[in-house]
Amino acid sequence: MPIAGNTPIQPGSRKAYFDSLYQLDAWRTNLDQKPEDVLPYVPRNHIRDPRLESKGKLLVCHDFKGGYNESPFLLSYTFNFWSMNDIFVYFSHHLVTVPPPAWIHAAHRHGVKILGVLLFEHTRHGPNLRLLLSGTSAPLGSTSFSPSLYYPAALADLASQRGFDGYLLNFELSMSNNAAQALVGWVHILREELWKKVGPHAEVIWYDSVITTGKVSYQNKLNEHNLPYFLSSTGFFSNYWWQQDHPHDTMEYFYSLNTNLLNTRAISPSVPSGSLTHQDVFMGIDVFGRNSFGGGGFDTHLALEVISPDGLGLGAALFAPGWTWESRQDDAGRTWGKWWKEEVTFWTGNVLGSDLKRLIKSQGSHINEYRPIGHYFNTKPPPDPRVLPFFSTFSPGSGRAWWVEGERVWNGPTDKDHHWTVGWLDIDKQGSIGDLVWPVPTISWNAASGPGNRQPLVATPVMQVFLNFDEAWNGGSSLKFLLSEPFQKVGQVQHKRSLWMPVQSLSLTPGQSYTATAVYKMDSVKAGVVPNMELRLRLLDPLCDSTKVEVVSENKSAAFRRNWTGLRTAIRVTSNTTEPVTLALGFTFDIEGEAPANQECFSFSLGQVNVYASDRDGQVNGRLQAAFTSAQQDQDGTVEVSALEVLDGILTWEAPSSHTSPSILEKYAYWNIYIHLLSSPESVSTEKPSDAIWIGTSGPDYCGEKNRLGRFVVLGKNITSCISVDSGEGTLRFYIQGVTECGEMIAWQNVIQTDARFKFQGGTLARIDQLTLG
Repeated sequence: MPIAGNTPIQPGSRKAYFDSLYQLDAWRTNLDQKPEDVLPYVPRNHIRDPRLESKGKLLVCHDFKGGYNESPFLLSYTFNFWSMNDIFVYFSHHLVTVPPPAWIHAAHRHGVKILGVLLFEHTRHGPNLRLLLSGTSAPLGSTSFSPSLYYPAALADLASQRGFDGYLLNFELSMSNNAAQALVGWVHILREELWKKVGPHAEVIWYDSVITTGKVSYQNKLNEHNLPYFLSSTGFFSNYWWQQDHPHDTMEYFYSLNTNLLNTRAISPSVPSGSLTHQDVFMGIDVFGRNSFGGGGFDTHLALEVISPDGLGLGAALFAPGWTWESRQDDAGRTWGKWWKEEVTFWTGNVLGSDLKRLIKSQGSHINEYRPIGHYFNTKPPPDPRVLPFFSTFSPGSGRAWWVEGERVWNGPTDKDHHWTVGWLDIDKQGSIGDLVWPVPTISWNAASGPGNRQPLVATPVMQVFLNFDEAWNGGSSLKFLLSEPFQKVGQVQHKRSLWMPVQSLSLTPGQSYTATAVYKMDSVKAGVVPNMELRLRLLDPLCDSTKVEVVSENKSAAFRRNWTGLRTAIRVTSNTTEPVTLALGFTFDIEGEAPANQECFSFSLGQVNVYASDRDGQVNGRLQAAFTSAQQDQDGTVEVSALEVLDGILTWEAPSSHTSPSILEKYAYWNIYIHLLSSPESVSTEKPSDAIWIGTSGPDYCGEKNRLGRFVVLGKNITSCISVDSGEGTLRFYIQGVTECGEMIAWQNVIQTDARFKFQGGTLARIDQLTLG
């Protein structure tokens, strides 16, 4: 989470991962109820589209430098193309990998399942494997071998308590034939336990490694040697060393199976009946290209052509997409912007101004052959805002500074030793980056404005999009758009033109009223040009003749602070069916005047977008309370320290026992924390003091206690980067300002406040040394 200072906050008491089953035993002994700070999985709306019914799915296996290496003070790889993804695996080389809460939030916010990993890859894990299968340390070669129920239940408890959706099973450790047979039953039991405790959406994906004889033998396809494991799981992840004919062999073998074998998912009355399908088979691709068909990297599309999600209908399991970062992180002149262009090119296609030819030349490809990952997988809208409000500040999960309602409240970390990676990282703050604008926004004449504005003989202007770390409304970034006149004008340009640009896909429920809001800032406008922006929602599928988007209230515009503008509209989808409808949220531009050919017409920054059911209350009511505790407090609550830099403590805020904590928690996206040095007692502030200083934000990795809304670790070393106190006594006042799920900042008169008294040895208070902010 972004925090002022340069001393990292250590996570709470939750164990991040487990290196032995004895560690898992110790955790289960102290098992408490599920933390209330983890965003639950909300599935995407099911869109009935015959074109998608048999199409392969995408599994992304995140293996970035072994996992668990994110620093809050350094930019790093972030995954942002969730709309193509169905299942995400957070991978590490620990025995039991638990996805960090921030990654769980990011995945669930986009309707993507996120899995942990159970990994046996070295002989040192032999004792753990014996314990896993039998519940005892009996040799794996025993003639009698019954799978134990204990660890399937424990692993299901872990997934339920931490809020993730299942496991990838990676058994790269040879065992006896008896043990291998027992493992088939054990996987079956784990699947059933997960369905009971996590839900029927839970996944157990089997990685192609051990076969039924107990030997580690990568088959690189589905066949009789690994079939029993697939039938006991929910999906199959093939090894990466397959040859050109293996995907076809896999499909041929799958369709040769007796369909009764595939109905093994219906094993419990509490689980909806279902069958394994070819869409549950994922052919592995190593993006690093290690013995992987096509060579990985920017030639990953060669493997996808053979897997053929559209034709054969097989899925793909993309391993280590962080290649785009790791493979060039030490290049001279490397910048975050260069990485981002390459990342966008890898997933969505060539970005204007990027050198695609240079990127793929080293791999011997031809530029006219290149296809991005997005060519093979459809964009899927996030969960219905009726269930989970859509909220984005267009953050990739990293940045260089922090803004609150257009005010730059923090300049970000500085570290000359790390050059281009200096910044902050917090996956929890990640939102959609606009799934319809990359690599180049689509601009069309606004047909809704009438035939006179379609201008069929005139080329449309060109829109470019950039992820901007230098300007934001809330958070650390915004989308910057630049509209230029076409390179060559054909025909007569009308004095007034109207354009349409989609930004984000959404799936909405007919009959439900929704409110949509956006915050933007006009950055530059060419002399003689007058643009007018309006927020709109339109059908993405032109075949939905029976579906209409009814505007409940017209666009309302409001002037916000620091030259930002807010837009608000309300709509209702009407249809002759109850099936969810896919729409695009975007903008119309009514433009008077023009710029010379190939020159910029205007540019603007898009800072925030929210969509939610209109019956939700944006401002959250409910009395909340906060407290600051420190090991250095005496009986009257005063903290006595030798210097401010050793004043450490815990700031917590919660709902009183009369409130239901989860219902309140779900109404907040995150919290901004401020500190104010009082030289004398003051009453509760109803306006933000001019010398209140931002010191950080909340994050799921640092809370999770029962009935707690949030927890923030206060470190004296970080406070001294903001204020300076020589000696004496005084009061530190903490302000906790929530940002709601609907994107509204809690009014200052409703901000949570709590005081911490402190005392030094003699002397007087010094003034606050405020940061110089841009």
